[in-house]
Amino acid sequence: MTCAMGPRVTAVIGMTGYVTCECDVDFDDAIDHDAECIGRMAVEVVELVYDAADPHAVSLVAYDRDDAAERTPVRVFSRDLLAHGLNEVCGEGTVSVGPDASGWVVITLNPNRADRTPSYAPRVLVEDFLRRTYDLVPADADPTAALDAELLALLGGAA
Repeated sequence: MTCAMGPRVTAVIGMTGYVTCECDVDFDDAIDHDAECIGRMAVEVVELVYDAADPHAVSLVAYDRDDAAERTPVRVFSRDLLAHGLNEVCGEGTVSVGPDASGWVVITLNPNRADRTPSYAPRVLVEDFLRRTYDLVPADADPTAALDAELLALLGGAA
């Protein structure tokens, strides 16, 4: 079974890095390590994806920079949640979105758990991504209206 895909909007919103060596250091401390450790640095790309076939949702996708073919959605959540999160922290459950003090947008997976995963994105990138999604499918558009009209016609106008 294949799923129909509509026009898409994508935006790389950030990258995270980590060293995959026995030194057990984080990305920020990698500069202090030798070339062998730096050579084992992995970079994960974080991307937002919007598919007009599912107009109310966005996907947060993460993948290794060196293996972009393996793009797996990490979480699918509401486009409205992303938009509201530009101005205030919102979201209950497995995703929260909100601005931080420096003007970045923070998308946090599992915000109420110890293993929460924040992704930081420049606000301007998220705003541009949202603008392009709304250009494709406006917020007040009902993507099922045409389907409802066709179904009504097939049923002979009976509701």
